[in-house]
Amino acid sequence: MALEIEIAQEPTPAPPAVAPSAVAPSALEPKVRHQRAVIDRRALSAEVADAWQTTESHDAFGARLRDLLNTALKAGRAEVKRRFLAENDGAAAVRANAILIDQVIRLTHEAATERVFQAANRSDGERI
Repeated sequence: MALEIEIAQEPTPAPPAVAPSAVAPSALEPKVRHQRAVIDRRALSAEVADAWQTTESHDAFGARLRDLLNTALKAGRAEVKRRFLAENDGAAAVRANAILIDQVIRLTHEAATERVFQAANRSDGERI
């Protein structure tokens, strides 16, 4: 004769409504204060457009674009360093530097695709 013993089990908790990995990392991280002090993409984009209009060749435009972006990088890095030394917040410095690099990459991509290497037959979506 077998002896049967029932063991009371606690119910397993329901999974959270939103998995932690489903939340965008940027939603969890604090924003960079005064991003335009690090890099003003709008103003720099206007300078890139002006450089495109005023330079006479692709090589001259490339040199001017390099100068603009290097100047923006130096100024942005100086601002990030100033903030780090003033606030001693390494995480904020990393976020500000990431914003700086992201915007430089974005400006480089825009200059390449919208000005230097324009599509010969643009799609309807590109024309909008």
